[in-house]
Amino acid sequence: MKIGIIGFGERNFIPYVEVYENELKKANIQYECIFWDRFKDSFVSKNSNEYTVHVRCEPGISKFKKIIPMLKFKQQIEKILRKEQYTHLIVLTTLPGVLIHKIL
Repeated sequence: MKIGIIGFGERNFIPYVEVYENELKKANIQYECIFWDRFKDSFVSKNSNEYTVHVRCEPGISKFKKIIPMLKFKQQIEKILRKEQYTHLIVLTTLPGVLIHKIL
């Protein structure tokens, strides 16, 4: 069993991620987290069990201009999900769930 936890922001801005991680560790279940860093240019990094998708999305821009960064984030999530083949997904906010609804 391998679980993917998806958050729509940086780790420290996502409530309950540590609660899920602690429970998965107690149950000795393998997991990885996927987060979005909106303040760096586009690339994906991985440290141990955590992916960080870096796609710049400036705060305060119009909702229309946020569409392209969100679609780039969606594409990166889909690549990671295809690569890792998680058995279960935990989506910690609604918006990433909407973005990847076809996969879910």
